[in-house]
Amino acid sequence: MSEPRHATGFSAQPHGDEQEVRYRDHTGTLRKARMTVGVEVDEDRELVLPVREVVVDGLRLWQKRVPAALGEVAPGRYDVLEAEVRALCRLAATYPVQYPAGLARLHGYDVDAAEPYVLLEPYRGEPLQRAIDHLDAQDRVAVQEGLLQALVLTARAHVVHGAVDVSALRWHGRAVQLVDFHGGALSLQPADFGTDVSAAGRVIRAVVLGSQVSDDRRRDPQGLTELLTDVFAADPAARPTSAALLARSHGRQPTAMAVDPDERWTTAHTAFDQASRRKRQRLGLDGPPPPPSAPRGRPDPPTLPTPTGGRPAMKLGLLVAAVLVVLLLVLAYAIGVPR
Repeated sequence: MSEPRHATGFSAQPHGDEQEVRYRDHTGTLRKARMTVGVEVDEDRELVLPVREVVVDGLRLWQKRVPAALGEVAPGRYDVLEAEVRALCRLAATYPVQYPAGLARLHGYDVDAAEPYVLLEPYRGEPLQRAIDHLDAQDRVAVQEGLLQALVLTARAHVVHGAVDVSALRWHGRAVQLVDFHGGALSLQPADFGTDVSAAGRVIRAVVLGSQVSDDRRRDPQGLTELLTDVFAADPAARPTSAALLARSHGRQPTAMAVDPDERWTTAHTAFDQASRRKRQRLGLDGPPPPPSAPRGRPDPPTLPTPTGGRPAMKLGLLVAAVLVVLLLVLAYAIGVPR
């Protein structure tokens, strides 16, 4: 490997120092670990944020971060990091069982640190731009299909990538991985995803025609023109969806099972709150109910423990009721007995 370097001008400092870190996973759970810092990742391309190799409790990861010096001269990089964290957390919550290999994957993050960072599983393969001019016909089909599959998966999670480009793709065997979600955003508006679709169209043209392709599409092959019909429409709402474009290209739709993280968390928290109120009523507890369960995006709260030794509040209530009944009988008897 060549001497580690980075396009921002911040020098790599491989040192192997071990440190204790605290970070959160995609559910918001706080974790502690031992981390050893390695060398800067050499990508032969302009990187928005520095990336270095780290080992966290024996697991090899990449750490994308905002060094203090970079944050001073470019404070907007903090927003860039947080955008990536939000996007990757959403993807992790949407695909909790079978995470797609075609998407960058978050391991954890700490946006409160002096030098905030996100921990990622190392990207697969090599940057696509290294191989783009050496792809055969089957490779080009694989890139096209893999990219559109990745965008179908992000759209299902309501994640707009926002920076789709040849530089945001990895090439591994005949598989593609979409990475670098620093332009990511969450959206429920279909038109917002038109930006990713048109960007994918530009990547497809570069893959088919070569990396030095011009923006003039008038001489594109007929098949390519038909495939990209309306992809570059001025109105994003008029562009086809990634799923429609994938079907148009006769590609396979991705099969990764998606869940609705909003529905999952809302249902869990509502059920917990209702169970809490029912239990308070059963135990005869007075006063206001406990505060609502953990906010959306946090782990489900633990179930309230069942009181040991029976239900003291209920027993006390029954005892008081019995005493009242006895007093009423005594009073009735006293009133009814002639003097």
